[in-house]
Amino acid sequence: DTSASMQGEPLLKAKALLLAVAGILKQEDRSLHVILFGASGQLRSFEMDANNDAVGLLAFLRQGFGGGTDFETPLKQALQLVERHPGYIKADVLMISDGDCSLSDPFTQQLNAAKARLNCRVHSVLCAGQRVPDRFSDEIVVL
Repeated sequence: DTSASMQGEPLLKAKALLLAVAGILKQEDRSLHVILFGASGQLRSFEMDANNDAVGLLAFLRQGFGGGTDFETPLKQALQLVERHPGYIKADVLMISDGDCSLSDPFTQQLNAAKARLNCRVHSVLCAGQRVPDRFSDEIVVL
């Protein structure tokens, strides 16, 4: 989440967490696909592989949007990646945000059905605010 509400310390926490996760996944020879998002339709993607390493990821993370927040578009994109990419079988989605957004009821139903079909989970990490239950995260952690 690179929306305006994430600016400052929350965004620094998010980037630090993502770099730490990237390091762990690299050691375990696992894939990583990062989606930066903001308002509806604002997405940028980065796939960390042999050609795109941590230096490339760090450069990619300098980007952002700074406007509103839309969770539905990046979650939909993430599940499509899990479904289409052969190396992402049983992959999980890590949503890093301040939690300042919600999902529509129809999308929440679609998301939960896709999670069951793909055997994946959504882990949410909140970089600001407090833990607030939602209807799509399998786990919520506050930094």
